[in-house]
Amino acid sequence: MLKAKKTAVVLACLAPLLASCVSGPGEKPRDPPPRIADGKDGRHWKHPGSFGSVPDELKERGDAACRGTDYDHASGYHPDARDYDDNHIPGGGFYCAGQVDQEKEDRRKPAAIPPRIIDTDAGRTWDHPAAFGAIPKELKETGKQICLEGDFLRATGYHPRAIDYYGDPIPGGGFFCVGHAEDRKPGPIPPRIILGKDGRVWDNPAAFGSVPKDLKAKGDAVCRKDRFERATGYHPRARDLNGRPIPGGGYFCVDPMPAPAAPRKRPGRRQR
Repeated sequence: MLKAKKTAVVLACLAPLLASCVSGPGEKPRDPPPRIADGKDGRHWKHPGSFGSVPDELKERGDAACRGTDYDHASGYHPDARDYDDNHIPGGGFYCAGQVDQEKEDRRKPAAIPPRIIDTDAGRTWDHPAAFGAIPKELKETGKQICLEGDFLRATGYHPRAIDYYGDPIPGGGFFCVGHAEDRKPGPIPPRIILGKDGRVWDNPAAFGSVPKDLKAKGDAVCRKDRFERATGYHPRARDLNGRPIPGGGYFCVDPMPAPAAPRKRPGRRQR
């Protein structure tokens, strides 16, 4: 029902990335295409042996996305990978391998040439994900919030001079996000409505989990009442401004609707 003010732009790797402990990728993609499935340790790729090698033009994007999920690099790619509901994934899917060096990641510096938003066959994304540096401590919460607005799990990179689609610097910089909103769990401490400088906002947007499928239509309707397009987060124990539980839980809303146009005034009748 509420959202925080957006101060930066975020785009992420368009293709999902998961690892598996079974057979790994081959030289060329094969059938059946890999599909995201539930396992005893969480979601993983079914048919990981169907992955082929990562094309040179996708290597940078795959490596950057895998490092964001605690893996070292992308070792496989399939252009026809399937999501959890067996739908084709725009942009394909990556198979991740190796253990990331977290200390090295925390020291990563932004590249001299900033990343820029571009068009691809799968939609808009960053042209050089490897250009992102580590996220400064003071921006970690901002990154979480912005990634949540973009339906992603978390921010893994930041560049203070990131460039938008039109070639202009993005106010506040840009974040690189990974993960999928449907995998997000509600935090143990529920979010609460507070008074911010721009009105009522949630105190901790990162505490929201994904919106359950059976509540998606209701969440979108709640958001539209507050003049937002859709709900991207839900917490069953969200609190109102007075700290009381909100009946039915609370929703995190994104994409503000344009303000309604002011009604035109009828011309007055001229007095003779």
